[in-house]
Amino acid sequence: MLASFGFTERSLISANSVLPIAYYLLKRGLPTSYDSGSKYTSDRVAVRQWLLKALLRGVFGSMGDTVLSNMRAIIKSSHEGFPSEALADKIRFTEEDIDYILATRYGQKQVFLVLSLLYPWVDYRNAFHLDHIHPQTMFSGKKLKQAHLPEQDIEFCLAHYDELPNLQILANIPNIEKSNQPFDKWLADTYKGKKYRAGTASSQRRSAWRLRFFFTDNITKPTSSSQPLRAPIAATGPKARNAFP
Repeated sequence: MLASFGFTERSLISANSVLPIAYYLLKRGLPTSYDSGSKYTSDRVAVRQWLLKALLRGVFGSMGDTVLSNMRAIIKSSHEGFPSEALADKIRFTEEDIDYILATRYGQKQVFLVLSLLYPWVDYRNAFHLDHIHPQTMFSGKKLKQAHLPEQDIEFCLAHYDELPNLQILANIPNIEKSNQPFDKWLADTYKGKKYRAGTASSQRRSAWRLRFFFTDNITKPTSSSQPLRAPIAATGPKARNAFP
């Protein structure tokens, strides 16, 4: 089941996190079809959301045994479905917590956890990649200078291109097809009929501007416009399943 959630040995950063799920499955006597049966879809969503946030919150740390004991008691007293709302009290996030999480960079173990919350519609049973929206190869001092970017924009791009605003989860084949194409060109090819001008220095300047604008508006400012990134992390219980429209 964890593999169907997209987890690997690297991204499952706490083995203890599996124990509450195993106890829940055992207590309810759920069948082997639980990980794929349509009747359990909403329950699996609740389990997955809880697991992602529990790992991000680091609840299985120094007081792991106490936490597990409390979770076991909650699950034991629950008689209908995975008790994500009751368990959510252990994984609430402050604004400071969310700021810290949104500073996650490509290559860190937590990056899959965060992106998985931001991309709940992806079928993680299929192969997928953690992709740079604007390709990594674009971000060298030499290439950015050739695109005639102002020095301050060059410095900004080099500092932030590995951060969440420039990352996405993309299915295996589309990511291979995308490869190192400039974002504008890939977008134009993928959504034909739209008016995009791609593959030029001006396209690269637009890409850098968009990266800066999106980063500033969605990460550094905890305003209403930043909610698409912040809401899926902050939401708990049933709200977590409806964090996206």
